[in-house]
Amino acid sequence: KPTIVAPPQRQIEINAGETLTIQCTARGSPAPYINWRLNWGHICGDGSDNGRCTMAQTLDSSDPTLVTGTLTVRNVNRNDGGAYSCEALNNQGFIFAIPDAIVNVIIDQVPRPACNCNGHSSYCSADGRCQNCQHNTAGSYCEYCATGYQGDARGGTPYDCQLIPDVSPQRCDPSGTHMERGGRCICKYNVDGDRCDQCKRSHFYLNPTTPNGCLPCFCSGVSSDCRSSDWRRQAVPLSLNNWNAV
Repeated sequence: KPTIVAPPQRQIEINAGETLTIQCTARGSPAPYINWRLNWGHICGDGSDNGRCTMAQTLDSSDPTLVTGTLTVRNVNRNDGGAYSCEALNNQGFIFAIPDAIVNVIIDQVPRPACNCNGHSSYCSADGRCQNCQHNTAGSYCEYCATGYQGDARGGTPYDCQLIPDVSPQRCDPSGTHMERGGRCICKYNVDGDRCDQCKRSHFYLNPTTPNGCLPCFCSGVSSDCRSSDWRRQAVPLSLNNWNAV
């Protein structure tokens, strides 16, 4: 009896109104005839399909025992969905291809709503909400600038949202800071203040080149108390109690 060489495609999805084509190849001597069934019922030629359905046989030119059957159903409708069986038969017997071709006809395909993402995405969910917003935007319709960016995301250009410049003052003064740890400024040895921006008592001239940040006062032995000045020379009042002028 015949043998199946190539069964039909297992799963087929097709939209209503399109043309369905299924093929099956079998071998036998004599060359088998390939018949098609839908849900184990007869199809094609019974007059109910208005000529939409045709079955064709193609012999292999190099192998007279090999034949390919082609089922064509035009203008597919809901009733054309189901299990299509390929049956190969000759005077030696018959055989069914395994598995059947399962055809799913898609009816009333609901169109997705158009994406309204202000030009920042082409992908939407089924309810029209934008996905994968680009150009530093955010929101259900990519209508906002993402955190850290400013501008009007509804402008429809890739340049609507720009990075907000960092205008905050530097937390730790680099001249007096040894390191920053956990948000706290760790000051150099002769430096004080939350931001390490002040010299300790009896020290002056905060600058980045001094290893300890500030220099110790030198007042020719008159005093050890001084403070930094923004000028090259500035009068600093000193207490001279118990001192004798010579």
